[in-house]
Amino acid sequence: TLLDYLATSSKSLVRQVLYCNGSLQDTKNKQVEGFVADGFEPVQELFENNFKAGLEVSSQLCVYVGNEKVVDLWGTVDKRSKFGPDDLIPVFSSSKSLTSIVLALLVDQQLLDYEEKISHIWPEFAKNDKTEGRVADLMRHELGLPFFNQPLQESDILTDRIKENAIGKVIEDQVYVYEPGTRRDYHFFTRGWIANEIVRRVDPKGQTIGEILRNSISEPLGARAYIGLTETELQQTAPLEYLSPASVLLNNFLPAKEKKTGISIFSLVLGALGVWFGGENLPPPAIEGIPIYRVDLLTQFFNSKTGRTGEIPSANANCSARGLAVIGACMANKGTFNGIKVLSQKGCAALHGKACDAKMFGQMPTKFTQAGLNIFKDPEVKQENEELIGRDGFVGWMGFGGSVFQWHPELQISFAYVPTLLDWTDVVNGKALKLQRAVVQCVKKRNGYK
Repeated sequence: TLLDYLATSSKSLVRQVLYCNGSLQDTKNKQVEGFVADGFEPVQELFENNFKAGLEVSSQLCVYVGNEKVVDLWGTVDKRSKFGPDDLIPVFSSSKSLTSIVLALLVDQQLLDYEEKISHIWPEFAKNDKTEGRVADLMRHELGLPFFNQPLQESDILTDRIKENAIGKVIEDQVYVYEPGTRRDYHFFTRGWIANEIVRRVDPKGQTIGEILRNSISEPLGARAYIGLTETELQQTAPLEYLSPASVLLNNFLPAKEKKTGISIFSLVLGALGVWFGGENLPPPAIEGIPIYRVDLLTQFFNSKTGRTGEIPSANANCSARGLAVIGACMANKGTFNGIKVLSQKGCAALHGKACDAKMFGQMPTKFTQAGLNIFKDPEVKQENEELIGRDGFVGWMGFGGSVFQWHPELQISFAYVPTLLDWTDVVNGKALKLQRAVVQCVKKRNGYK
């Protein structure tokens, strides 16, 4: 019929538009490389299928079990891009776990205490009645400063400006939104910036989080995971891309088997607007001119020289999956990897210790340790949430757009997945979740679990 013809034609047109603007990937030139250990073939198949389905631009996946690398895969839809396993990619909030490890190192060296009041370390912080508030409150997202009342300038995040107290002065002028320890609201950017001011005040050399990460963790382990890149490393990066809002809307008109995501328009609107501040006005942008809801501007900034060389310890680590996986393996193995000790067993236990349950924004169940790592627990299995199963027992966090940096102390798994395509519609980082589920199944099968 005429209606059927028009419906078919419109879907064909939508498909062509999505291909033309890059929202549906042309997979003819895709290339997936690397290896998996015997028994981990299902993980490789799942990783490759993401490229076949057009769900990736470029991505890396690396997994350790104990000290053994069992998965090391990378791929791209365009083999001409020369994308490789050591390319450095922004991982957004996966950076937060690296910051937690840096603080754990200082605690292990008895330079810092999770129970210590921030104002004791940094007297100027007490301005505007901020005498209370412990390091642990900050790391659990319970300090009461989920945003600042003014944006920072881009140049403020550069290491030299940080050491001139450019960000510190802004923090000192803040007023608590709520009393520390009374509720848990995600401190998107602020947790890292406040932590950096604490760190450089207790470190004997006055180093920043990025400098300690590089000098005391990443370089000793041979791990390419940094907060603040060098000029040389800037030439070794892969650019981020993002799903345009228009493509997501058009995607809803494709046949079900061709849709990139099952997210409905309703859930997108709810997720983007409803969850945030319950109808209140959004806070000022963290950085001048870059509102958090402008994915295009965020992508542009995190691809920029300042965005990669500066320090946002909650958001701008540039890493390879290989680098993150090595650090995660060190944490999963009680602070030591291949004979290199980063944390003592006591320090590693403190990193994972004193976890507290609370709902983020009053809705999302979380269990953050005193160092700021989330201990994941799968929800009760129901038909409608089967796709949310797979992270039980993992520790760490994940990043906006898709990255995941987590480890599983019981099974000694370290898992790192880093994509270049920011899928802002995927609020649970679902591609990585499916890969994690497959990894756990392979490990349990190898270990003889029933």
